[in-house]
Amino acid sequence: IDSHAHYNNNAYKKTFRYLSYDKDGYSLKEGELPQLMQEMDDADIRYFIEPGVSLQSCEEVLQLCVEYPGRIFPAIGVHPTRSIFEKWSDRHKLVEYANTPGVIAIGEIGLDYFNDEHSPHDVQKQVFERQLAIARDLKMPVSIHCRDALADTYQILKNAHVEEFGGVMHSFNGDVEWMQRFLDLGMEISYSGVVTFNS
Repeated sequence: IDSHAHYNNNAYKKTFRYLSYDKDGYSLKEGELPQLMQEMDDADIRYFIEPGVSLQSCEEVLQLCVEYPGRIFPAIGVHPTRSIFEKWSDRHKLVEYANTPGVIAIGEIGLDYFNDEHSPHDVQKQVFERQLAIARDLKMPVSIHCRDALADTYQILKNAHVEEFGGVMHSFNGDVEWMQRFLDLGMEISYSGVVTFNS
């Protein structure tokens, strides 16, 4: 299972390049999503968790899961860098989406302090806390995005009693002490090999 994919991204709605692996090693290929899915089938990678990053993307994630039933499983959430663009008065949509049959988690949610132009920290914290409350109410695990915000993320998860519903620290890049602290909260740790940023 791929525990964190973004196949609803516009890049996958047309022909794209991707790295493929077979008996001859790695190669760069070009194709469309059905072709990539077939190659993953052949490699016994059959299931994917597809997180939302905005209310609009949550709709797209749910649609993608209809197109690939039993294959792609949706997580519903607002990414911290998108939190300022969402009206919290629309939070009923998030709850509605989260209650859709087949949804398995709340995510991708959390804090991102790398670039302060994205979203003010106080807004991110409010949206994060409210989404954790939805996860707790629905008893759904969470997929946590945390960039340059380990201390605040830890404290908010602790205050939310995340041990009652669990989740994963997606693309964790903290040291071993921080890893142990999150493990002690009942979280899982993912080292995803992200190469798009170095922090």
